[in-house]
Amino acid sequence: MKKIIYLIILSLLVLYNLNTQSTIKASDKNKVNLVVDISGLDTNKGKVVIALFNERCKDAFPDNFKNAYKVAKVSIKDNSVKYVFENIRTGYYAIAVHHDENSNDIVDIDDLGVPTEGFVVSGNSKNSLILANYSNSEFKVTIDGTSIKIIMKYF
Repeated sequence: MKKIIYLIILSLLVLYNLNTQSTIKASDKNKVNLVVDISGLDTNKGKVVIALFNERCKDAFPDNFKNAYKVAKVSIKDNSVKYVFENIRTGYYAIAVHHDENSNDIVDIDDLGVPTEGFVVSGNSKNSLILANYSNSEFKVTIDGTSIKIIMKYF
């Protein structure tokens, strides 16, 4: 009798483990890498801070980097940066980028509230900083290796 109970428990554990592994594999299919290429930096000084926002944190866009979905601080080489956000879910995102030239971890602004360091959002060819919001800066990530190109702006 003990052997039968032991075999039943062992069988249930094996079945549970197989089911868990298939669930993990299915959810991994929706995870991809997003490549972000930033050019037009006026100097190699400092770092570039890239904030990735999704639907859940869209109210923090574009300037509340602390509440972004993911944030990366990247070294600059040859006045450009390339960074890969790994294992993100497919879906809609928006990006805000800050060239933190003096490495003080804040976006420096003048008396009018205009950034004195580089700052840009995704969709930069059509949006000015004043009009930047999540809905007009979002883009869709559907496949692994989706790439977005951003040109830094200085005001």
